[in-house]
Amino acid sequence: MLDILRKIVKGCGYLPGYGTHPGTIVVISLALIGALAGITSKSPDKLYGALVGASFMSVFILPLYFYGAYERANDYEKEKNGRND
Repeated sequence: MLDILRKIVKGCGYLPGYGTHPGTIVVISLALIGALAGITSKSPDKLYGALVGASFMSVFILPLYFYGAYERANDYEKEKNGRND
């Protein structure tokens, strides 16, 4: 389990030869869109609405983002170790 989390964290960052994770901007953009949608909702507390909106969007997009980060880290380590599994 810790190895999976380590690879996810590694894949979210910069990897030599791979660059930064291409989905980072998408995740941030969709979370901001969700926050804006929450602010404009009929909720009396705008901060609460923004948090709910951003969380709602993140629930759907973050698993895909983390899976991509995990795969990037796996590919990077295979390439670094010279394996073609």
